[in-house]
Amino acid sequence: MLYAKNGWELELNSPSTSDYFVVRFQYNVFNSLREELLKGRLRIPWGFAGLDLRNKENFVAAYVEFLKENNPDETEEELTNEAVKHYSRLLILTKIKIGDIILIPRVSIHQSEVGKYFTVAEVSAEYSFEPMPEHNDFGHVIGVKLLGTFDYYSENMAESYIGNNLISSFRSRIVSRINNPDMIRCVEELLGLQKSPQGTFGAFARNRVKRFNQLISQLQEDAIRYGPLKSQENVFDSVMNRILEMQESYLEGLLKLLQNLPPDDPSRNEISQKILNALRMFSPDELKNVVKKLFIRKDHRLLGEDSSFLSFELFSERELMQDFCKPDEPRKIFVYLRNSDMTCAEAIEQAAKNDAKDFRILIDLTEQFDAETVAKAAERNVILINGLTFANILARHQINDNRIVGT
Repeated sequence: MLYAKNGWELELNSPSTSDYFVVRFQYNVFNSLREELLKGRLRIPWGFAGLDLRNKENFVAAYVEFLKENNPDETEEELTNEAVKHYSRLLILTKIKIGDIILIPRVSIHQSEVGKYFTVAEVSAEYSFEPMPEHNDFGHVIGVKLLGTFDYYSENMAESYIGNNLISSFRSRIVSRINNPDMIRCVEELLGLQKSPQGTFGAFARNRVKRFNQLISQLQEDAIRYGPLKSQENVFDSVMNRILEMQESYLEGLLKLLQNLPPDDPSRNEISQKILNALRMFSPDELKNVVKKLFIRKDHRLLGEDSSFLSFELFSERELMQDFCKPDEPRKIFVYLRNSDMTCAEAIEQAAKNDAKDFRILIDLTEQFDAETVAKAAERNVILINGLTFANILARHQINDNRIVGT
């Protein structure tokens, strides 16, 4: 059956007859394996001479000989048991059939480097064995037809759901069968086997959010009814931490998307607005940690902080400060975050109390300052940064490669 995707025709079996797998690359020989993949040969490691999975006896004998070189103290029985276990782990490769779908993490059809994307392939030829002479390895071969490359961090919910699962659930095994029905459904959406990403996965996402809200409500009811039970406190803290992790993951994905958009892309404003909305979900302390990480990442030393401001020492690294002003000499930097208890005018006056020789910066997660506020800040020599500008600064300086809020 033929399906259309991005102008390509994909010849796929019905989703009811296809199985789904994840196969990981060995990255120390990434270029060689990627060249083979582009030619339609997906090569899997632990495939040196003698390890053809279609002959168990030969496989075990060859692997035992390999183990003897590195484990001289182990008995023949121990080595044989280890070889049988290794054979069993790889045997799944012989179960992959034509028409099955394979996800290959961190590999792109178009990009020549390891990255935060995944490639989807349809199996075109079943298992064969042919080691690469230059490596004497990677002899396990699955013939594939490459269907497309997708991003871990994407506005498409199906793509980002798959990306998150590849990061969290498929990191250890070389080859794994996908048993998660939601993940399979998302792969089918990407390949056009489901009606639309807004349909199946949208319904799945709404259902998960509904169940999550029900859990929060139940925890709140229990707290009121039973008092501060230690067990419930632990559960509630765990849920709250998970919410923060989800907020961070969402923000990381948006920042990565904005960072990679061309300067003239019309969608930049929309993505910046989404980042601003995500930032507004953080508590004051969490937002302060975002600012702290931004400056410390650019090698500014933290001098002090309280509930409303952070102070840093400006070093020779000027890249970040170019976004705020034109520094001409080393100075201290005072960064204020306006909280809901004060007006912009009050926040400006608070920032202006510091020495005029220093940089005084006020960050406010508003979309735009009014003319009166801009004039007041200019009069008091305070640099204003609105929420949309701050979103672009975060994306430009790649704060999204580690935990954003967490320490």
